[in-house]
Amino acid sequence: VNYNSKGYIHIRIIKMSKKTNSNYPPKEVIDRLIILLKQKQFSYVINHGLALTKQFPNTFTIWNILGIASQSLGKIADAARFFKKVIKLNPKFAEGFNNLAITLQAQGKFNEALVSSKNAILLKPDSCIFHTNKGIILQEKGKLDESLRDFKKAISLNPKYVEAYYNMGITLQYQDKQEKAIKYYKKALSLNPNYAQAYSNMSAAYKELGKLNEAIKFSKVAISLLPDYEEAYYNLGAMFRDQGNFNEAIEAYKKAIVLKPNYAEAYNNMGIAFKEQDKLHEAIRAFTKAVSIKPNYIYAFNNIAGSLKDQGNLEKALNFYSKAISINPDYADAHYNCSFIYNLKGNLQKGFKLYEWRLKSNEARARSPRKKLIWDGVKPVCGKKFLVYEEQGLGDIIQFCRYLLLLKQKGAKVTFKVKKKLHALLHTIDSD
Repeated sequence: VNYNSKGYIHIRIIKMSKKTNSNYPPKEVIDRLIILLKQKQFSYVINHGLALTKQFPNTFTIWNILGIASQSLGKIADAARFFKKVIKLNPKFAEGFNNLAITLQAQGKFNEALVSSKNAILLKPDSCIFHTNKGIILQEKGKLDESLRDFKKAISLNPKYVEAYYNMGITLQYQDKQEKAIKYYKKALSLNPNYAQAYSNMSAAYKELGKLNEAIKFSKVAISLLPDYEEAYYNLGAMFRDQGNFNEAIEAYKKAIVLKPNYAEAYNNMGIAFKEQDKLHEAIRAFTKAVSIKPNYIYAFNNIAGSLKDQGNLEKALNFYSKAISINPDYADAHYNCSFIYNLKGNLQKGFKLYEWRLKSNEARARSPRKKLIWDGVKPVCGKKFLVYEEQGLGDIIQFCRYLLLLKQKGAKVTFKVKKKLHALLHTIDSD
């Protein structure tokens, strides 16, 4: 599920004096640029603004307007260059530091962004916007507790500042504090009932709590408020998929893709929904499209391989697992999935060795024991104490528990830790 977090460019323009000064443009020229900026005529603003800088190179207001227009067009490098010019010309212009911080954040330069954000706050410590932006940067850096402190500071400065509540919700979701996140989204919505992103993120929190009906309801509200909101459709697809409503999920992903044609994640998740329906050809097409958009998309390569395995194309499947591993050698799921193919091919030694990667997976069902306590399969077992614990499902437990007798026959003392509900079935495991 995607959350939505962003910094906020501050569009305060210093008012120009009405007095004529050959070093500065007339007030009506700046006012005209501001009007065009608010009308979102960004390309015209940039062209006209650059022309003005040749005549008035030291007017930081023009450079600030250029930065805002460039940021709005996604020209992040240009925006950063313009905002740096702003603070060079006017080192006391807090908004320039704030705007630069947001641009650096968009470039992934979080440390530089944080420095610039702190400079903005030093110049204007009572700005709820600046504290919120600093919190978002800290959130991106993974410093979630520090991020929350800045959002709380923003709220203390302005209890009606909706973006602080909204971003508090996002950070709490990252901390898996879904109930608290919902509380802050509801507060944001009480201040702005038409905040589609807050509805969408709140729906994601309900999804994590397993409350899929509520999650779907709020996703649909988000879409009704913002019909071209591709991430709301993406999240809705994930919720339908969790419900087992795969056709609805596929339709939601298709709508997300219409709005955002290069949405690799939507193609990948749509492929998963097709795979759940055993529509493997359609699944592979969707996964292939995902990697064509995002060539290093290891999850999609892993999913292509899984679909090929289900088709019986074991060698092709291995090739795609290998592709995922070449991109990220520590990708545990791909190594783990390879184990099944080698076992199917009869190479049990390699298969079981790769099977150990399951313990490094994010989906691991059991904690790996300390390395020095793991039996290597070679050292003598006679007189040694073995603790064996369940890890997989009921079928695997029943299938493999009989091998514990081999340890006992070799003189080992074996303790088998298993759920209480299986005690009655397994208590005769070593009886004659």
